[in-house]
Amino acid sequence: RHQNEVIIPPTHGRIVDMQLYIYPFTSPIASSESNVPDKFFLSSAIPNPFNITTTIGFGIPAGKGNIVKIEIIDQQGRSIRTLWEKSTSAGYHQAIWDGNDNYGNVVPAGVYFCRLVHPEFEATKRAVLIK
Repeated sequence: RHQNEVIIPPTHGRIVDMQLYIYPFTSPIASSESNVPDKFFLSSAIPNPFNITTTIGFGIPAGKGNIVKIEIIDQQGRSIRTLWEKSTSAGYHQAIWDGNDNYGNVVPAGVYFCRLVHPEFEATKRAVLIK
């Protein structure tokens, strides 16, 4: 079998109601000699939309470790949650957002933006919180 192969068992004539969710995880191929990405990236939140938690993947290439900030921004451009703000080494990383603001308050359902800021790179991805 291949990694992406899905085997569906026989249904013997029964109708089966199924939903398949495919969450793309966009990341550059790691260099063959180390487990670090070849370039900066910020992945889409997975799952998205979400209602409890979502995971945001990001990568820092070799030699580019530095202070990284990952924050959640509302539609008015206000920072509502800082998920990550620290010195970060090269490699693949993940930040998890639980749908709360910096004070632990649950934020309302809606569209939010996850922003990664590094001295040499910035990226923003959309995340939809549903209730």
